[in-house]
Amino acid sequence: MSTRLMTIIAGLLAWLCVAAGTAAASSPTPPFGQCPAVGADTSCALLIHIEASGNVGVLGDPAQGPFDGIEDTLIGVQNDSGASIASIPISATTEKDLFGFDGDGLCSFGLTGCPFGETGYEGPGTSFTSVSAGLTSGTVNFSPAIPPGGHAYFSLEEALATVPPFDLEPGPPVPAGIRYIALGDSYASGEGNPPFLPGTAGNGDNCHRSSVAYPELLPLATSLNITSHESRACSGARRHDVLFGSNTEPSQLNYLSSTTQLVTVQVGGDDIEFADVLKDCITGISPTILKTHGNADCRNTPAQNPDTGAKTNLDGREQALIADLGKTSSTLCQTSGGFVSCSPRLATLYYEIALASAPHVHLFVLLYPHLFTTTPSRGGCTVGYGGNISYNNMQWINHGVDLLDNEINSEINTARAAGVDVTAVDPRALFDNGGTSSPGGHGVCTKAPWIYDIKLRGGNPGPYSFHPNPNGQEAFERATLQAIKNHP
Repeated sequence: MSTRLMTIIAGLLAWLCVAAGTAAASSPTPPFGQCPAVGADTSCALLIHIEASGNVGVLGDPAQGPFDGIEDTLIGVQNDSGASIASIPISATTEKDLFGFDGDGLCSFGLTGCPFGETGYEGPGTSFTSVSAGLTSGTVNFSPAIPPGGHAYFSLEEALATVPPFDLEPGPPVPAGIRYIALGDSYASGEGNPPFLPGTAGNGDNCHRSSVAYPELLPLATSLNITSHESRACSGARRHDVLFGSNTEPSQLNYLSSTTQLVTVQVGGDDIEFADVLKDCITGISPTILKTHGNADCRNTPAQNPDTGAKTNLDGREQALIADLGKTSSTLCQTSGGFVSCSPRLATLYYEIALASAPHVHLFVLLYPHLFTTTPSRGGCTVGYGGNISYNNMQWINHGVDLLDNEINSEINTARAAGVDVTAVDPRALFDNGGTSSPGGHGVCTKAPWIYDIKLRGGNPGPYSFHPNPNGQEAFERATLQAIKNHP
């Protein structure tokens, strides 16, 4: 068994042995080791502390005076928030000229690595900008940004008070730009909504990543400060493809790195073969087109149990496939680290995504919307090219979506108990609430559908069928944005 897989399993099982949750970080106490010894000081005289809540305060160590023996102050920064910090505006609560540098900063005392900047007062990776005319305020920048749990240091002019009230007042920390990666299947890639991004609609690659898919819309929200993003979602992807790749695409996890702070993933619909279910549930269209005889009560269509091969019906097959999302497949795939499960349970996939990303990555898992109106007509409805979907079939398919979402939610809870920062994004409320303008919501067979019905391509149902249209993709973006805003 590979070391990586052992790590994943250990993390998933840890919740059985210990209580979930992490105690809030306590406030630092002197001496503040975020600074090295400089001149007369053995550590920081002041510490700017960014708390887990994002609030910022100042702590002092009265044992540390001016490091030059006259007036200059050594200052550290401790980031205990969940975001990387790119800069902090600071100002004097008195009239002291904090940025009135006179040439005897921390680099005047033989510190290894100096100089770090043009003034000699900078620490490693720090710089000063936006200094006021009176030299009493400015911005301290950090490059690279201070990661969660990380620290930095620098020096300022004047002998600043090391007991309250402090002469130094930090403003709101500015988070670093977020790197966002989207993973998943056709609902995440934007299938059905051309134009598709270059290289994803031909020449063997039909991932069909759309320019109007929610992974492309989310970075437009200025409140998120997403400065780098990439969608690796691919039409038809199952959890195996997300982890190991397909014939035309490498593993989607290959694009994650230690700088990835935000990830969305939507996968599971193709694992339960929902496209085939829809074909079995539509009547009135020639079997030569659908490649199957539709059934007005398709849940009872004869089928085979995917695990045992025993005879069952379509309802039984779907329930087994949904349950399998919470199980690790016994089929093994060879990797450089040895043989691992070809289709791990979803909780393991979420854990693997977290391992491949930044230590404090936020993972958002999108659930699936109801495909059909929530108030179906007893006579069913027309679904393109003379097809019909019965009342019973609409009810059963919508119920199947609920079963699928429930299983995904269960796997999210398992991964969260194992220490993964993972949150569900449920679009059903948005899709189901059509108000008076679209009774029954925005599924197929409503006045204002956000999901396409049957779309033919070459005389056969194309991949566009039963996928969210641009309005549906925008609804996914809204639901995701709200979940991110609500995330503690």
